[in-house]
Amino acid sequence: MIWKEYLNNIAEELTEHLIKDTQYSGIPKGQVRQIVWREMEVFVEDYKRWPPEKLIFMENTALSRNDRFGLDNFLKARIQGKPLAHIIGKQRFYGIDFQVNNKVLIPRPETEELVSYALKCVSNNSILVDVGTGSGCILAAILNNLSKNIELASIYAIDKSKSALRLAKNNIGTKFKINYLFISLFPAKLSKITNKKMVIVANLPYLSVKKYQQLSPEVKKYEPRNALVGGREGHELILKLINQVLKIRTNCEMLLEISPTIFPEIKKHLVAQDVKYRVKLDLSGKIRILHIKLSSRNRKY
Repeated sequence: MIWKEYLNNIAEELTEHLIKDTQYSGIPKGQVRQIVWREMEVFVEDYKRWPPEKLIFMENTALSRNDRFGLDNFLKARIQGKPLAHIIGKQRFYGIDFQVNNKVLIPRPETEELVSYALKCVSNNSILVDVGTGSGCILAAILNNLSKNIELASIYAIDKSKSALRLAKNNIGTKFKINYLFISLFPAKLSKITNKKMVIVANLPYLSVKKYQQLSPEVKKYEPRNALVGGREGHELILKLINQVLKIRTNCEMLLEISPTIFPEIKKHLVAQDVKYRVKLDLSGKIRILHIKLSSRNRKY
């Protein structure tokens, strides 16, 4: 059997399986098949070490027994719910391949908008702090795309998971001098730094318990619950970080990825604290980024 025929068979079988999954509910079958086909292309590129265009060149050639075995294993793993990122051990984010495992959240495309926004806020001699660093994808993407004329005063990667910090170190490498802190949320020692601008980026868990229960079994099985659930209502962890940072009263900008469902509660809290903010919408028109700017003189933005 040739490559194209075998891949079509796999695509049809996997599509029929996925359209029954809650993660793909409401998505037309044709679009699900496109997602499946792209997953297969990524798998083949990784499995065969082929450039993207080679699969097109090889599609009418016969498969070897080993290649058929590899594709069958891919199909079996996906039907069992294993994400593609865990099958190949990596996920592309902001043009960079990051190692992932079941101890960290798989980087999502929408989080790339947080990186793009942060790149506009980071300036020379500022302090960059990544809270809940996970795989290190946000921090690494920012650092590798900073303007060449920007030199940071210091860089911090913070996570309450030692496993996540180890993975982040591997992903970020030794090109940058990073202070890795094993702690939950914002460390008290950073509140003493008042003479430099601080940019805090965070993609903290923001799902409610109810929303988590509605997730696909695939997500609940292979991604850590504590990287998804932000509290009973979803906003608790983010509000805790905001309250910690509000005590700094220094030159500081916070860039937080949030969801539209938790924004009303966060907005209520910021208004009560007389804190000005901005929000940025994602490509689908939903609130995705919360930008808070503080100064030593007042909190107004």
